[in-house]
Amino acid sequence: MAKKRTLCGTIVALAVLVTWSGAAYAGEEELVWGTYLGGSDGDVAGDIAVDGDGNIYLVGGTWSSDFPTTPDAHDTVYNTAEMFVSKFSPSGTLLWSTYLGGSGHDATGAMETDDDGNVYLTGLTTS
Repeated sequence: MAKKRTLCGTIVALAVLVTWSGAAYAGEEELVWGTYLGGSDGDVAGDIAVDGDGNIYLVGGTWSSDFPTTPDAHDTVYNTAEMFVSKFSPSGTLLWSTYLGGSGHDATGAMETDDDGNVYLTGLTTS
């Protein structure tokens, strides 16, 4: 299984994703990249995972109808209180981002990835 890290912070209406180099434990911290991900309403990060290729997956919840989804996403239509899943390359490029949910409220739980690039999610839904 891939290494898992937990993201425990949010900023008003934005999920913040920052990566640090592996030298952080040696006292030589270096910001590799950082970005904002979110829309014009409330967004919250729930969990984060890294696959064997270093791609970063972020799952969370959004109340933003303008949350950034990519054209080839699984779901680009906002309903209400959606879950989102986004994938970033190791260098910080947004590879894909999608809503995940239906007409009810959907919330994220935990996430894992495997070395084959599969993403496993838990959560709850009233959809």
